Amino acid sequence: MIIGELDEKAALERDRRLGAELAAGTATTVRQAFIPDLAAGLLYRVADGTLRTGAGQLFPQPWVQGASIGRTRLDDLVRGGFYVVCVDSQAAEQARACVSRVAHLAASKVICIGGTSGCTDGSDVPGIVYCEEDCDTVQRWLAERSALAAVVRPDGFVYGGARTEHELADVIASLGNALIDGASAPPKSTVASGGLGHAEDRTSSRLAV
Repeated sequence: MIIGELDEKAALERDRRLGAELAAGTATTVRQAFIPDLAAGLLYRVADGTLRTGAGQLFPQPWVQGASIGRTRLDDLVRGGFYVVCVDSQAAEQARACVSRVAHLAASKVICIGGTSGCTDGSDVPGIVYCEEDCDTVQRWLAERSALAAVVRPDGFVYGGARTEHELADVIASLGNALIDGASAPPKSTVASGGLGHAEDRTSSRLAV
């Protein structure tokens, strides 16, 4: 059951705002709110077996743009590979250094949303894409989990989130070891066929009723 806005004035304002966002192409569908989390598979777990912050959740895919890229969806920017998303330039540089040391992740992109390059000419640091997002979707997602970064799988689900730079290095190293050991194969996306099909277990949907 979905509860709508009961106040007529507030509902009209909501409709006006949503209509303006749709017309401008800035409306974001928060699809992760309607897709169950993963409960098993290639996901980062802490020592007691519980999932790391954000692990198994579908990561937001906002519109982004930056000095080196035109306006595009985040998943189009990183399509086909693992990637790291940060909202802090220092964390992004550390993530780039960490993934470069892992053969299976060396080509992975590091996306820094809201941060700025340390290059004097404003260009991107090699291996890091600096950009801004519409609607602060990613920044809110990370803030709600007290995280500064997330490592995301090719299918858009989070491998693991990190609250500190130390945790970020650990999550990246863990993923590298899992891929090297062959304990878990990189998941394949079936988004192109019109749905998200995976062989992994999902928890029940957490829609508020």
